[in-house]
Amino acid sequence: MMFCYNDSTAGSSVVSTGWAEKDTISEIPAFIQWGVGILAVDGFDNPIIVKDWIYAHDLVIVDKDLDTIGYIPNENFINAELQIRRALADQDTASVYDIFQNAFKFFPITGTEWLELKKQNLN
Repeated sequence: MMFCYNDSTAGSSVVSTGWAEKDTISEIPAFIQWGVGILAVDGFDNPIIVKDWIYAHDLVIVDKDLDTIGYIPNENFINAELQIRRALADQDTASVYDIFQNAFKFFPITGTEWLELKKQNLN
């Protein structure tokens, strides 16, 4: 399970989710999300960005006992947002999905280690 914060609404909210599958083949593992997590369509069938993940920060991955076992660096989503907006402006939805999936690359970490990163503003 992943937990994160999202400040794109009228206040900060906690978002939690599972994932579609895992990428354990790549050098840096990642969780694969459903495409509906990044793109939807407006009333005219134009693709629009779903804000739940694009504005997420402080993403941590927990095990079944809710112990922190990994984190996704905030810079992953900061960089992804810019690239996704560019790709969407170019009507390149395939790239939007690729960029979105790559943003979910994570690093193993304990809760104590993650809190120390957060304290130093290095997450």
